[in-house]
Amino acid sequence: MKRVSLFLAAFVVLVSLAYWWEEKGAKDNFSGTKEVSIYDAKKLGTLEKISFTSFSIKVEKEEFFLENGQKLDKKKVEKLLSALSDINIRRELKSDNIESYIKEKKSLSFSFEHGVLHFYLGEKLEYSREFYMLVKMEIRGKKSQRLVIAYDRKPAEGIYFEKDEKTTPLPYKRFRSWFFKDKIYFEKDKS
Repeated sequence: MKRVSLFLAAFVVLVSLAYWWEEKGAKDNFSGTKEVSIYDAKKLGTLEKISFTSFSIKVEKEEFFLENGQKLDKKKVEKLLSALSDINIRRELKSDNIESYIKEKKSLSFSFEHGVLHFYLGEKLEYSREFYMLVKMEIRGKKSQRLVIAYDRKPAEGIYFEKDEKTTPLPYKRFRSWFFKDKIYFEKDKS
């Protein structure tokens, strides 16, 4: 009887340890899919210019101007920068056929003290809130490009069914709208 009790106690301890080990491992693996930022501001230096497909915004002493010198609404430009900082990379893809992921020609480019970043938005994935994005970089003369699956970590605002929370297109559409902004949006209100 003692042997059975001892064996049962050892079995319970081993099962508990295995359960704890597996649960801890699963949590570590889940947190292992760490959020990766799109760019490293320390390597790039100070922001100098933001370029859209049809116009550019110059940055001078924390103020924003069109190329003709017209001063822009600082809060609106900072909204763009905030939206970009909410985008993180889920994973990088290896592909020779980038055109199948990135179909739109609209881009956002950011010129920094030590380099340039170009963002090309791709399609939203059907099964999640994530989307494809091509990031072309030139940092200190070194060129590279990354095809990534990115996501907007900001919560989806709006009305949608709870079952659609993981696939809602709202965060993608919110970020995509920045690629289509006109310079009129950034102008100061004249009131």
